[in-house]
Amino acid sequence: MHKLRSTGDVFFEEESIRGASPSLLLGQIRNTLPYLTDTSRYRSFPHLALILDLQSHGNVIPSLNHSEYFRLCLASHMATVASYVPTDVDNQIRFRLWHPSVSQPSLKAMVETVLEILDWDYRVLSSRWIVSPSGQILAGHHGEWLGVAVGAYGATWRQLPSLAQAIKNKILTEIQRQLKVYDECKKAREGIKQLKASALIAHNLGDFDRVLEMWNLSQDQDFKNAVGATGFEARRMNKAYMSDENHRHIGLRAARALRKSEDLLLPIGPFFDEWGSRLARHPDLSFEEVADVVRHLIDAWERLSPGNVGYARALAGVIESFPGGQNELSRYLPVKVERNLKAGLLHGLCSVPRHRFEEQWNGFALKFI
Repeated sequence: MHKLRSTGDVFFEEESIRGASPSLLLGQIRNTLPYLTDTSRYRSFPHLALILDLQSHGNVIPSLNHSEYFRLCLASHMATVASYVPTDVDNQIRFRLWHPSVSQPSLKAMVETVLEILDWDYRVLSSRWIVSPSGQILAGHHGEWLGVAVGAYGATWRQLPSLAQAIKNKILTEIQRQLKVYDECKKAREGIKQLKASALIAHNLGDFDRVLEMWNLSQDQDFKNAVGATGFEARRMNKAYMSDENHRHIGLRAARALRKSEDLLLPIGPFFDEWGSRLARHPDLSFEEVADVVRHLIDAWERLSPGNVGYARALAGVIESFPGGQNELSRYLPVKVERNLKAGLLHGLCSVPRHRFEEQWNGFALKFI
């Protein structure tokens, strides 16, 4: 369990660069992840223990020194980044909280946290991850780590060069590990997994590149060389097939029923059939709530079509698994929504059997050059 320290060592400069208050962050987490109240299940995860400890204080939140506040922001980001409404602390943890005014003791404590979180298991907080043929986990959260680690490096390379070099070595090793996952999937000819790896790597390297630019580190030769041919290929594959399917899913934010369970976190698109099936028969959702999510899926698809197929695959999963099938589902839908499911392009996309759809996409990867 994370222990809160006394706050006598808080520096005014450090307090002045903070963003959202701890109570506001905790409120945002409760809004998007209400199921974290099950403390017996989630307290064993280091990135959630601090959140649960602070929530246990009710409305009287203890004061946090700078490194503790940084840890809360980082925990908040990692807890919610794969949810439907993430907390908005990206710039805090990547740049602003690493301000030159931060004392060296606080800076060292922050770096320790960054190095520690690389080993956290994020799978309870996300469905956007894969396991390689050799058992390596690749997740979108690993890109979030890269972004924060670049911030740690940028803040220390002048003040604490030996510590900065250790961070840099970790970053370079992690990038190579992620690229090996893509190569493993490619060599094993697991096409769908290769597509998913390409989407994850493109996201993760995108985070990496953006924070390098924030810190004026884009010309660092070690970082430039790290991505190499494999990273370039993964990015090309993502752009060709996956980028239209993996965005911020803003159209689903209003479907509040999706926030009821970690089971309903959205996976890597466009492979949403299983997620749609899970949604259709989820024990925490009423038929009316499932139908409300269907309505939001169709609305979101209409704004993205014709390029997007993921939401159609989610609908295919819902139709296949909803008790009583599409006819029963139609009882809970407005006439216009029901009509979209029965005719036109959306109907055609939903009608393709899952095995045929996945065979087609598996072939895209295997034929990709």
